[in-house]
Amino acid sequence: NSHENDRIIRIVSDEDTLCQMCPKWGLGNCYLATQHDKNYFNALRLDYSKQYSWNDVRQLIKKYIDYQTFFSICKNCKWISICSKIMKSEQNRNFKK
Repeated sequence: NSHENDRIIRIVSDEDTLCQMCPKWGLGNCYLATQHDKNYFNALRLDYSKQYSWNDVRQLIKKYIDYQTFFSICKNCKWISICSKIMKSEQNRNFKK
């Protein structure tokens, strides 16, 4: 969907919409979310002062995130099995092989 690809997103280093499934979401600063965000922020070479379209971020994911990088960042997360399934199903479309 072209409209979705053009959607402007704001990069944050704290709990965000991706965290909403966590039962502890909204209870305050989550160290795990902050660490994951920082690590992905660095891996994707993002700039906090900029806004990005979803399409731009998808291109950066395709360019910089492979399964090894994903696993390195998320290996200690209790949700890794869920994200791993998503990543594998999207691998041909969004991630480097």
